[in-house]
Formats: sequence, C-alpha cells, structure tokens
Amino acid sequence: MTREERLMPDGVPKWVRIYDDPTTFDRYAVVYTGHYRRNHADWYAYMTLGEDPRGFSQHGESEFQPIDVNAGGWAPALGRKCHLGTRIAFADLPEACQRVATASYRDLWKLGG
Repeated sequence: MTREERLMPDGVPKWVRIYDDPTTFDRYAVVYTGHYRRNHADWYAYMTLGEDPRGFSQHGESEFQPIDVNAGGWAPALGRKCHLGTRIAFADLPEACQRVATASYRDLWKLGG
C-alpha cells in the first residue's frame, strides 16, 4: 500500500474531523489531525468554509491543541456537537468544500497533486 493510499483511502482524507453549523457564515469547519505535525510541531491546522468555498474559506492554526477538543483532549464522535457544530462525515461536505479541504490536506501531508 502506498503512502497516499494509507493517508487517503478511496481518495478520502483519513485524518480530518468535519463539523457543520448551519447557523454561521463559516458553516463548515475542517480540523486536520494526525502526524502531519512532524513538520509543523508548534501548531494545529484547521479551515472554515461557507457552503460555497469560492465565497468564503479561511485557514487557521491553533497553538496548544486542535480547536475541537474538550478539556480532556477528546473530540466529539460523529453526530455529536461541540462549539464548531455537529461532527459529520467527510462525504457530507458539499463537493466544492471537499475539493478545497482535500487540497489543503494534501499540502499538509506533502502528497503533491
């Protein structure tokens, strides 16, 4: 199995957590997880997107921990909520948002293409 196949089984980013909050302009939050941090040891990456990422999308970083974890260091399970909204599956993101999130994921993991 290639590195890309391990990191993107069936072409889907493996190390992301996705949140949906339909009440906000930046409806979707994508929290990047996993060991990409070997190259970025002092920060945790995330991005937020509107329903159409051409209208709104932004990258951010958190210094101490991923932005979706609680005081114990745990993120909510699929279908559960946190301050970012309800955690959803990657497949539930609109297709345009999937493309933008995947491009950032590929960049973080240095996958090229």
